[in-house]
Amino acid sequence: MSSAPDADTPHELEFTSQAYDTFDLPAQGAVKVHHDLFNHQSGGVRFTRGRKQIALVSTHQPEQAALTALVAAHGVRGLVWIPLAVDEECARLHHRYQAFLDDRAQHIRQLAEERTGDAELQERIAQSVLERIEANPR
Repeated sequence: MSSAPDADTPHELEFTSQAYDTFDLPAQGAVKVHHDLFNHQSGGVRFTRGRKQIALVSTHQPEQAALTALVAAHGVRGLVWIPLAVDEECARLHHRYQAFLDDRAQHIRQLAEERTGDAELQERIAQSVLERIEANPR
């Protein structure tokens, strides 16, 4: 998601629409979808450090905001390509990316289970690995 739509890195998901927006996501900050009270047709993603807002990335549609927040929350930062919500492309890509993240987490948990029988240790291992992946996804 951080380069051209035809990129071939494992976390890239190709989208079929040629219409997309490019957003520059800050390198740091907690992520939260922002809903504009005055314009329900658009949205955005708020990046905060503590209680202080460090950036607000405005999107054209709420679907774009949801997808942008999802990829940013899982470590993808910098310039990202997000398709327009035309023909539900954003919702489809959001679903596919979430499925990828869920499968990855399940696989990591399965690998931890194969290496130890202690449930608490399994969870700590899985959590640690997922945090490292999200901190440096590239």
